[in-house]
Amino acid sequence: MTQVIAAASLPGAELPNVPEKTVSGFGEYRFPLTSVGDSYVHVDVQHVDAQATRPITAISNDPSLNGAWVNGYTIGNLRAGFEGRRWGVALFVNNLWDERAQLGRGVTGAGAIFNLERYTIARPRTFGLMFSVSYQ
Repeated sequence: MTQVIAAASLPGAELPNVPEKTVSGFGEYRFPLTSVGDSYVHVDVQHVDAQATRPITAISNDPSLNGAWVNGYTIGNLRAGFEGRRWGVALFVNNLWDERAQLGRGVTGAGAIFNLERYTIARPRTFGLMFSVSYQ
């Protein structure tokens, strides 16, 4: 037997998983390094406001009733590299500030006894080197 629980939000309450504001942008500077190709520096940033993760059914300190909010976050990425006609190489840093952002929150669905909260978090700061080849 499957139990279905219907919850209605309070009038005027925030919608689940819909932040009030999200803002993103990027900047890129390219310059010729040799006659073979261009170098570049690319920065992008994204900000997401706090948001409820389920319907808000009561004004309460109980997260199961108040929408189980996750905080807002800002994540930036940086990439610097070289692109030739047929190949490229780039160094990158994702999540520059090592933000431990909660991207989502929910319950495990393991039943009333083990109804544990689970969180989806942003990947920690990551460094890397990327190579690309074009076969055109």
